[in-house]
Amino acid sequence: MYGKVDTEIRIISLYLTGTHSDIFGKGKKMIEEDLKKNILQQVYNNFVNSLGYNGCSAYNLYYDCTQDELLQCLIELIKEGGIEIITGDVGNTHIKSYDAESIEKQITLLPSLSPFDYCIYPTERFLENKRDVSSFNDRPFSKMLALGKPQLRCRFFNIDILHHYAIDPRYDYKFRDYFGSIYAYNTVDDSEDIYLSTFSIGRNGDDYVVAVFLRDLNFLPAVAQQKWYSKMIVDSSECKVLKNFIENQLLGSWCFPRTVFRAIIEEIENLYVLTNHIWGKPIVSNYFHREDERLRNFEMLLLPTSANLDDFCRQLEVITVGNLNKTFFGLDEFGLDLFSYTQDGDCRIKQPKGTLQLFKEWLQIIKPESVKEIHGVLNSVRATRSKGGAHNLLKLQYSKDYYTEQFDISGKVFNALNVLRRIIQTHPRAKGVAIPHDSNYYVEI
Repeated sequence: MYGKVDTEIRIISLYLTGTHSDIFGKGKKMIEEDLKKNILQQVYNNFVNSLGYNGCSAYNLYYDCTQDELLQCLIELIKEGGIEIITGDVGNTHIKSYDAESIEKQITLLPSLSPFDYCIYPTERFLENKRDVSSFNDRPFSKMLALGKPQLRCRFFNIDILHHYAIDPRYDYKFRDYFGSIYAYNTVDDSEDIYLSTFSIGRNGDDYVVAVFLRDLNFLPAVAQQKWYSKMIVDSSECKVLKNFIENQLLGSWCFPRTVFRAIIEEIENLYVLTNHIWGKPIVSNYFHREDERLRNFEMLLLPTSANLDDFCRQLEVITVGNLNKTFFGLDEFGLDLFSYTQDGDCRIKQPKGTLQLFKEWLQIIKPESVKEIHGVLNSVRATRSKGGAHNLLKLQYSKDYYTEQFDISGKVFNALNVLRRIIQTHPRAKGVAIPHDSNYYVEI
């Protein structure tokens, strides 16, 4: 590192040897250009040779000029599109998490920053023109990082990319609410290996998509990268990912939004606790924990097919209609007869009432105006499920409309259970009962 006097000596030397005719013109300009080339090369070399596509710390630069001259050099390189700076305001300065600030913002910030406040990166434009990335041709996501793409920007994929991992027992596939992970067991060949610590569900207009950080995709082996790349949505301008996913992964937030499926499960638990406290017997036979393996597929459809929708509706019926506790409605307090009677000649035939029928009669006692809103919805679950494979051999069909059907029926079921729980909470003996999920709600993507 040299000072201002040394720089002036170099200029005089150039003048005396006749290299440049103008000591304050071409000679000085040449030194400035040399400095820019030197700084740019250092930044480029640091990025290319680092293991994690890292930026060059400003305090590690070697330069033959004053601080003011270095500052002016950096500003000119930013203007010319050769470099960009990442500050702590954007994230960890040593990785390019997101896009850099605008050129104007970088130039405005730079004079106020210490060398410890930022790192310097070659721009994507410079890397595309300068770097040979042919060695990354079999790893498309690694190539993106090698060309300076932000590491924590999501790439979006068709949702059917998940189907293979979900049904293949060689993979540990987990999906809860809007987040998931995929790990390959030891039985998987190296060519099919995958270690994806996290992914999320997003939207591309009306379509559901999978969102993964580019940094995580970079760690996939070549075959897996090519497979995922074939399912990538090229035009992702309309793609969005849930805000909570970003906040949880990058900002240490502990906010885990409920899906409508989790909200249904939690409302069932609320009903169990509340009614058991009031009447000594719960209105539902069981409640479930979200991690229960029996609810493994109680999620958004991986593939929107008629068979998958029917499987989902079957499970929805089991935990709602099929879970109603028939003995609850036989409590003396309600005065309901558990049997119906028909006359066949001189014979009076006694038949047990169905659980849904008892549920309807019970609602007519406690809140008759809500019968349609609550009983009607649960009855429709059975009707929707009865269209499926248990009663008919349906032709397997694929349609994105099945997503709409799934969320529509699920939303109605949650609202029905939520209304029922709030009605029961008006009972005098419900006062002071602490239910597990009082402020129950869900988030839609």
